[in-house]
Amino acid sequence: LALGRDITDQKHTEHQLQQAEKLSAMGQLVSGVAHEINNPAAIISGFAQTLLLDVVKPEQREMLQMIYDEATRIGRITANLLAFARAGGSQRTLVDLNDIVRRTFALRSYHLTTLNIAVTLELSPAEPKFWADPSELQQMLLNLLINAEQALVSVETPRTIVVRTATSEEEVRLEVADSGPGIAPEIRAKIFDPFFTTKPEGVGTGLGLSICYGIAREHGGRIWADSQPGRGATFYVALPRDPRREGRPVPESPAPPPAPAPPSPAADTITVLIVDDETALRNALLRYLGRRGIQGHGVADGADALRALEQREFQVIISDVRMPGMSGREFMERLRRDRPDLMARLIFSTGDTFAPDTAALIKEAGLPTVTKPFDFGELERVIRRVAAEADRRRPMASA
Repeated sequence: LALGRDITDQKHTEHQLQQAEKLSAMGQLVSGVAHEINNPAAIISGFAQTLLLDVVKPEQREMLQMIYDEATRIGRITANLLAFARAGGSQRTLVDLNDIVRRTFALRSYHLTTLNIAVTLELSPAEPKFWADPSELQQMLLNLLINAEQALVSVETPRTIVVRTATSEEEVRLEVADSGPGIAPEIRAKIFDPFFTTKPEGVGTGLGLSICYGIAREHGGRIWADSQPGRGATFYVALPRDPRREGRPVPESPAPPPAPAPPSPAADTITVLIVDDETALRNALLRYLGRRGIQGHGVADGADALRALEQREFQVIISDVRMPGMSGREFMERLRRDRPDLMARLIFSTGDTFAPDTAALIKEAGLPTVTKPFDFGELERVIRRVAAEADRRRPMASA
């Protein structure tokens, strides 16, 4: 007597759980690294933006702009590293998958043409709309296109990529198929592992498919690959439609922010308390704000900030979240307990909005938050808005 049991589904589930655990551990590691990278990037960016306020020679302005652009690029890279470890902070709206495909393909179409790769879009006529984060979907599709592109550059046969969309009552599906060499059976189980790559050193980071896996999981969906060596590979993404929310209106895109206002007259000078353990970052921000007619004072942690608030009044308080000594959370709790009137003046700054404790704090506090490396112009607009609110509240508080 022989008994047999098919454990294929069990093995698949175990692999998915192991993958989730790997991504969780990698996410915690990357979160700490991103915080340490974003602080010096914010300092470099800050001094570049301050110097751009001066009248300088055209070639010097060009170099300063390049420094600022590259510091901003560092911020985008760390954001990509954190994307697969997101903790539910994404902005969801009703999106059209076909529209995402068209717009993402447009970003890559010229480059693919230069590599003699023909791309065919086979889009569902049913307009596959569902509730999702459009920027994350675009990133996932872009990663899948780049993955297919890198697989095709090694083949001489006709290079083709087919992108398909489909929809059912329960889910939408995205497929990206290429005519490349396919995926060897021995590595198929590893392709979604962080930093796993078969490419030569310097080509790719091994994060592209891990990011895709994280985005699909965050949306309650799944991603998998089907491939035969020598016959190309097809990646499938299935995401739930969440039809209960389809009737919700699509939020309007925010209007572009206005240009920075000229510095305020001395009589109306805004006062800002900056709480950050990075001395160079405090100095960069203080210099920029000084050039913009805003008076600032910097301290290293929450305890120093409380002492400064006992000595004088500040219209705006900018506090880092992670600091030695009294952290941003502890500082906020002390203000809420002892000086609740100052809570409306508080702005949080952070180099990592994806860490679970940071994301929970930002959600709980409901306060304005700026992310390092800063766009100082945008930060100035936030400061002026919070200061204006503080001025409006002052007569009410004294009435």
